[in-house]
Amino acid sequence: MKYLLMMTCFLAAYVFLPQTGNAATISVKSGRTALIVNLVGWDKRCRSTGYAHVVLLKKPRHGRATIRRGGRYPIPAKTSMGKAGKCLGKRIRGVGVFYRSNRNFRGRDSVRFKARAGNGKRYYTYKANVYVR
Repeated sequence: MKYLLMMTCFLAAYVFLPQTGNAATISVKSGRTALIVNLVGWDKRCRSTGYAHVVLLKKPRHGRATIRRGGRYPIPAKTSMGKAGKCLGKRIRGVGVFYRSNRNFRGRDSVRFKARAGNGKRYYTYKANVYVR
């Protein structure tokens, strides 16, 4: 079974962030909890292949990051393994990374974490730059 690990960032639409450690830029409202990243894996039948293992490496200075397993997220058009094909837009269980700034904070923050597919051995490092408005 082929496992796909992908990451999407939520702005107005879902955007792919490659597995190269590049940073995503996310804009969020102060004091509100926002999904900044989700990771899903699926098979050829568009079924979830399990949860990614996610570990926070650098907590945000001006807020809180949480990892939630079990949410349902759509499969995006672009993935780390190519196009989603027939699975595009289908919602499957995955892992979300959420951010909430400290009350009345405005400015820049960031979150770093590593993730691997459920049964994978290799971790990929990601960074989300958060602009709180």
